[in-house]
This record gives sequence, structure tokens and C-alpha cells, in this order.
Amino acid sequence: MLLAISISISLSNYNMKANYYIYIVGISHPRDKFQAGDVGVGFTSFAPGIKDCRYGTLMIAPNSILDHQSPNEYMIRRAVLLYFGYNGC
Repeated sequence: MLLAISISISLSNYNMKANYYIYIVGISHPRDKFQAGDVGVGFTSFAPGIKDCRYGTLMIAPNSILDHQSPNEYMIRRAVLLYFGYNGC
């Protein structure tokens, strides 16, 4: 299941390109908003790296990993996982 999460902010104010992220849910939400194992993809202004979050893990990769103008969810997910060394996509 693909989870839609919006973490991005208006990047036009900062004159920068967005980095890609995937959010992997590790703990189900108490009110069933999302389940463990759900994955969200998108872009953010956060710096690249891995961040622990309340319900899962946020993995952020630099925008240079994809040279496609409008990548789909699968392309972002695969590129971010490969960036962090996971080759079992």
C-alpha cells in the first residue's frame, strides 16, 4: 500500500531543489490511519540522511539521484533505496 505523506514546503522561497524521500511506517497508527509496512514517497527540503520519526523511518536522498523531470512513485522509491544500499528492490 502506498501512503501519501506531504512533508515538503514551498521551495520557491528558498531557491533550491527538493530532495527525494521515502517514509517507511514501522508502527501502525492507533486510529488505523496507516499500517506498519506502508510506504510513502515524495520530496522535501530536508537534507539527505536517515531520520527516525514517530511512526517509522524517513530516508532522504539528494535530488541528483534521478535525472528524470517527473519521476513516478516507483522510480523515487527504488532510487532512494539504492542510494542507501538496499539492492533487493
